[in-house]
Amino acid sequence: MLEKIENTLIGISRYFLIILGALSLIGAVLVLLYSLSLITDSPNSTSEKIEQINYLQFKKSIFPKKVATPQSSSFKAPASLSQESKEAMTAINPAFRQLKDAMSNQFNDSQEMIDSFSDNITARSLQEFISKKYFIFNKKKDEVNSLKSLVIFFDDMKDLSDLKKIGDFDARLEIVQKLVGLYFKDYYEEIDNREYKKQASINTSSANNILGYSYLQYVLYALAVYALAVLYLMIFKVEIDLRRIPSAISEENDS
Repeated sequence: MLEKIENTLIGISRYFLIILGALSLIGAVLVLLYSLSLITDSPNSTSEKIEQINYLQFKKSIFPKKVATPQSSSFKAPASLSQESKEAMTAINPAFRQLKDAMSNQFNDSQEMIDSFSDNITARSLQEFISKKYFIFNKKKDEVNSLKSLVIFFDDMKDLSDLKKIGDFDARLEIVQKLVGLYFKDYYEEIDNREYKKQASINTSSANNILGYSYLQYVLYALAVYALAVLYLMIFKVEIDLRRIPSAISEENDS
């Protein structure tokens, strides 16, 4: 009777160990795969493209209900240059010539406006104003990209007549200068936002890598449980076989 109870308990223990070993092995494999996915996680290296800024974003802010008295625009070229200033002149970036042409579309509604624009605005005056006001603290590559985007910004406005409703040249030019300021404000805010997302992606990736390495210890624990289950199964196997030897000998003698 006692032997039957022992055999029953051994049989139940064997099934328990088989289930435990199988679950431990499956768990170890799954956790290992998950750990590897975390360890190999890397930050997104693709650079997000800055969306093209549109004039309509600024329309409400550049046309207030109360129009201020026009001020002299910093875009304007100086009336005359000294010999020292002429010698100190830097080469003009071709992008500023394109920018001047794109801006001129807002002043082509009359010959008077065309003449005023040509007399007052040059590619050099645009370059000096924008370089000193917006490029002094920014990287060269951002200068190139921002200028390309600014040219597109004014090209997209060429068929709009909002600015051409302003009859005074200085008032219209002031609006254009304000548009440039709003454009660069949005552009560099988007660059800061992109850098923030990039840093957040790096931080998340680093945290995942650390977490992945920490999960490897659970893989070792699961494998240890699996190894112990297999070891005890082998012991039970030997125990069962040893219990069968006397009965096998007895049956052989009886025959």
